[in-house]
Amino acid sequence: STNVRSEIKASVGADAAYDLGIIKPTIQAMLSFGVATDFALGLGFEHSFYAFADDLDITPGFSVNGSTQNYYEAYYNLRRYNGKRKRKTTGISYYDISADVSRASKFQLLDYELSVPINYTIHKFTLNFSPTLTIPLDPAHIIYTITPSTGSAYKRKFNEKLSDDFFFQTGISFLF
Repeated sequence: STNVRSEIKASVGADAAYDLGIIKPTIQAMLSFGVATDFALGLGFEHSFYAFADDLDITPGFSVNGSTQNYYEAYYNLRRYNGKRKRKTTGISYYDISADVSRASKFQLLDYELSVPINYTIHKFTLNFSPTLTIPLDPAHIIYTITPSTGSAYKRKFNEKLSDDFFFQTGISFLF
């Protein structure tokens, strides 16, 4: 798989939530440090339902996430088109490739997420199943600049292809 966050060297984040009874609003904030600093923000809400003497809890939630995408542009320039791949040999000429992600340093909404984590506790064990549906927003606009050793540079543009995604996490925990 591709790790587009590979150019992030360190990050720091904070999460906060407050249970108002009927709903629990949540906020997540993160700073990521790489070629340029990125900031991300997630806002959401959730509500927990309990059954079987509180051994089962189901917590449907909705969140919206936004971020700058300097890390994405760094991925294109430092990983996807790194030094080994930049200089392509074709006979006696070569060419260099660089890429720009439009609005990479501008904060943008990236996705909506719907999730329904389910936890079931049996004595000291907790079983977890967390399905999530992500609905991506605002595809990145990538501009490649191709510079041959002879001739003029030219650009090619394309829009990132996005589609909804469904995934889940599962786990078992033990309380000592």
